[in-house]
Amino acid sequence: MEAEAECGSAGGWSKVGTSLPVTSVQALVASAVELTADKIGRYIQPDIDAHAVLPELSDEVPVIDISKLLSAESAEAETAKLRFACAEWGFFQVVNHGIPIEVIMGIKQDIQNFFQLPLEVKNKYAQRLGDLQGYGQVFVVSDDKS
Repeated sequence: MEAEAECGSAGGWSKVGTSLPVTSVQALVASAVELTADKIGRYIQPDIDAHAVLPELSDEVPVIDISKLLSAESAEAETAKLRFACAEWGFFQVVNHGIPIEVIMGIKQDIQNFFQLPLEVKNKYAQRLGDLQGYGQVFVVSDDKS
């Protein structure tokens, strides 16, 4: 994967690596005639151990308190929680971020509305090659399109 980071620019992290275009799952389902084991194989990851999640970690999504990250007294401990959440879970819930609930609910509604749009409309916002921003996926880095 090529590193094309533009961290300090207006683009931020929008260009971090390159990938190849991949047919969306929605498009695959819509063209069921073309579905073969080879076509859907790239969406199945049999090498992932389904039992790898530790029971003590599977009950609650990690919660990160932004106000604790900004406090000198609790920043170190909260940073350790954040590091753990990123390394072990890959995601987390953020609390005490200061964003009004109305804004959050508006964003959630906008996201739901976007994903209900027809595929041809969503594709107007598709990712461009080498860009992380846009509708689509970034995980394919192989020339094997079979």
